Amino acid sequence: MVYYIVPVNSGLLDIDYLYLQEGVQASATECYVKLRDGAELRSTWQEITEEQFEQAKASME
Repeated sequence: MVYYIVPVNSGLLDIDYLYLQEGVQASATECYVKLRDGAELRSTWQEITEEQFEQAKASME
């Protein structure tokens, strides 16, 4: 699995939803996502660690 912060554009994530494993919306403009292998990296994504993803997820509980 790979982890990224991706932009939200007009309410939709800037990803191919086929690869979405899990997501946490941090704000109206970005989402922390866990993607399945095979997703094509986009220049608008920021790579993060699993720990950063889990921290964002925990902060939403």
